[in-house]
Amino acid sequence: MMNCMKSYFIILCLFVFFACNSKKTEKVSKEIASELKQESVFSPVLEREIKSFINYVEQEIGRYSEYKLFYVLRYDKDKQGRRFLKLHADYFYDKSRAFGYTFIDDHLVIYYAKNYSFNLFHEKSLIPFKDSIPGYKDSEQCDLKYELPSRTIKIVRPDSLVIVSTDDFW
Repeated sequence: MMNCMKSYFIILCLFVFFACNSKKTEKVSKEIASELKQESVFSPVLEREIKSFINYVEQEIGRYSEYKLFYVLRYDKDKQGRRFLKLHADYFYDKSRAFGYTFIDDHLVIYYAKNYSFNLFHEKSLIPFKDSIPGYKDSEQCDLKYELPSRTIKIVRPDSLVIVSTDDFW
């Protein structure tokens, strides 16, 4: 009888233990799901264009080199008032122009402008640029001459972008 009571007690303790752990696991799973559901910094159409450019660059020059490769996004406007986004790959960032940055997958994307989002991304979601980006070099540390691919994208509407040109080297 005593052994039977000990068995029931052990079973009850195990049941309580697993019940408590499953609630913790459920809570952690909900937190992770919530983080994954957060909006991307970029609109879907712009994120698709940036990913396409990243794939292009990696096919052209490879992903790994002595220097960490990253991507720069900047706004431009021509004399006729047409709006463009310029994307280019780089090894060194310009501290004076960097406004903020983020990551797409594990690729650094730096934004060189301010107040030109046109509903294509959420400026407030960018990590504000302060003095440096850990693990990446600024242009003051540039010790080589190089050329990397670039792409010009015309902003037709916030949900419509058109690639104007892709240059092998910028």
